[in-house]
Amino acid sequence: PEEKFPPTRFYAIWRGTPLKKKLPKKSKDKVIMRYEAMKPRHADHLARVFQALRIEVNDELEHIEHFFGNGVASKCLEVGGRLVMIAFHPGEDRLIREGMDDMVSTGEFELLTPEAEGLRPTREEVKTNGRSRTARLRAVERVR
Repeated sequence: PEEKFPPTRFYAIWRGTPLKKKLPKKSKDKVIMRYEAMKPRHADHLARVFQALRIEVNDELEHIEHFFGNGVASKCLEVGGRLVMIAFHPGEDRLIREGMDDMVSTGEFELLTPEAEGLRPTREEVKTNGRSRTARLRAVERVR
């Protein structure tokens, strides 16, 4: 699920630390120490916070919105071409799903993956590759 209060967590961790495009190891260690002092309730909580930091620093959601919003996705594909995307965060997945739904609604594209869920990793894959746990794959094909 999406973080309920990501800005609050983000600013609580960064307290006055200037936001940089790259996160140096020294700064990362400071952030970890600050966060450990906050005693998270969940084991994967720290990973979720760093994922939120990565998304914010790299402007990932804005890049997805630009890709679909400016028609870049449709212009890149010829008939028979496929667009396949993997999201690791619910916010990313929502934008990808909405963008692909818009593409399908034009009649020029066909959805290749299950509409609501996308494709999720199997239990076996998650056992061998724990990072795949939150992944969702979505795909469309240009038909006209």
